[in-house]
Formats: sequence, structure tokens, C-alpha cells
Amino acid sequence: MDAFKEKGNIVPFPGAVDKLITDGLHALKQADKSEAESFFQEALMHDPEHEEAAYGLLLAYAETNQLTKARLLAEEMMKKDSGDYYEILQVYVSVLAQLEQYEEVIVTLEAVMAEEDIPSKLKKELEHLLTVSKNMQRTIIEANEESRLPITYEANEPEWVPMLRSGSPEEKMAVLQELKQQRSLQSLPYIQTLLTSEHTSPLLKSFLVLLLKDWEVERTIEVNKLNRQGEFAPETLPDINSSTSYLEATAALEQVIGEKDPTLMQHIIHLLQQMLLYYYPFPPSVQISALSAMLHYEAAVQSGYDMQVEAICQSYDVSVHDFQAVHRDYERIQKQLTTI
Repeated sequence: MDAFKEKGNIVPFPGAVDKLITDGLHALKQADKSEAESFFQEALMHDPEHEEAAYGLLLAYAETNQLTKARLLAEEMMKKDSGDYYEILQVYVSVLAQLEQYEEVIVTLEAVMAEEDIPSKLKKELEHLLTVSKNMQRTIIEANEESRLPITYEANEPEWVPMLRSGSPEEKMAVLQELKQQRSLQSLPYIQTLLTSEHTSPLLKSFLVLLLKDWEVERTIEVNKLNRQGEFAPETLPDINSSTSYLEATAALEQVIGEKDPTLMQHIIHLLQQMLLYYYPFPPSVQISALSAMLHYEAAVQSGYDMQVEAICQSYDVSVHDFQAVHRDYERIQKQLTTI
């Protein structure tokens, strides 16, 4: 026999978990981080309390830029006092800094620095990170204060540019409609500026990219949004309903719901399109299966259904941990999904 059963699950012989961890660490060293993630996840499936496997998964999340997952896992590990607290802390505050959550970094480090048993080398590193975080937080506060000051515009700017910067949602939509009809490539430099400005909302950037796609713009444009940066040729971009993310999500939804509840399915598709439009032209920064499960749950709850998270997760073959991570992100950005 290659395995024995325990509580209904197939569990490998003793030593298999250690082998998975060794393979995961080797994959990390070889910069094959997605493979490392798979090894550590499999190890945790067999031994959910294995500290080294959890720490390896934490490193894999952090190094593959799955920052929200890394933050949640680190918080869970520190709460359970699992593994080396200071090693986890270093990864945790680094992830918070990358998420630009400097206030949380400051609060966390100040609490830790009040302890007396911190290793001296680590203490210097944490002091440095605390100083950097305070400086960054101060810069953000100053930038926010500046953004509330009256904005001055160049005299030769088209009048629609300040309208898109600070107009009402109705005014912005009217400008977009007018630009769509004009199809003037002379507007490209101004649109490019808006697409790289941190003051342009994610949803407005999505509409601007779709505008350039409608114009069949072939030249490459730069888009900075949601801490991501990329260059795209708008003409070659897929429509939202033709994107890989949409096709994968709808396939998963069809498999679970099918024709059982067309009204609920329509509601879920609407939420999915909202999410994909918010991220466009980037794909969502979450697993599609977890996203599908979360949107199914959210649409069902909004429709008055009594849903169980565990049942939803089982239907889409996702972990409750991954589901909760995606759901927290959704709750965080929910108001922004319709804010232009």
C-alpha cells in the first residue's frame, strides 16, 4: 500500500510532508515560486499545523506578489503563535509596506519595539523600517493635503481634461461619450497622462482604455492602476466578455449553477463584469475559482438566499481561507466598483 486512510482522507507515509517541504524550499531557491507554492499547499493539506510548511507558503505568497494572501496568512500565524515570530513579523511588515499600509506598519512595529527581548540585529532592521514607514506615511498625508488644494491647469489643455479630473460622475460620462464620437488622436497625450496619474480612479482608467480600444489605437499606452503597471496596445485587448478571466469564471459558474437558477446566474454575471471592468485591462489579482465562489455567495446573499461558505467553497473546490481573502478584498473595493 502506498498510503493509509485517516478521517476519510488519503495521507502519505510519514516523511512525505517533509519531502514536500524540501521540494518547496528547493523551488523557492530556484526562483520557481509558483511550484514552491504548490508544494507547501500540498504539505499543509496533509498537516495543516506544520509550521515550516506555513512559513514556506508565506514566503511563496510574498515573492509571487500575492500580498493580501501573505498578509492574512502572516496574521493567522502570529495569532496562533506558529513558527518563529520574528521571522514571520519581518515578512508581515514587508508585505504591509508593499501594500502601502504604512500606518499598520507603524502601529505594529512600535508595539514590538516596546518589548525588551528583541535580538539586537533585528532591532536595528526594525528601527530602520519604522523610520522609513513614518517618512512614507508623512509623504502620503502631505500628498493628500496637496490634492485638496485648487488644481491649476495648463492654458492649452482641452476643457474636458479638468472635467475628467474633478467633474461629477455625470460630467465624466458625458465627456467620455463626446470623446468616443470625436475619435481625435490629438487627445492621446492627455489620456495617457490620466492613465498614469494616481489621482484618476481605477474605473475611469478602465473606461479610458476601452475608449482607446474603440478608437482602434495601435500604439502602446502605459497604464498604472491598483499598484500595477503595464503597457498595452488597446486595439489588441479583448473585450471584457471575451477575456480569459470572464470565460474561466463563467465556465466554473455554469458547472455549478447551470440552468438551475437563471436569475441568480444573471446577478452573478453582473457582479463579475463589474469586477473585471474595475481591474481592466489587467486581469483580477485573485484566483478565478475563488472569485467565482465569492461572487456566487455574494449574489446569493444579496438575493436573500441562506448560503453556507463551506458549501460554496466545496462546490468550486477552493479553500475557505482563499474564499475569505477574496471576499475581504471585495468588501474593501465594493464602493469603488461604481465610482468613476
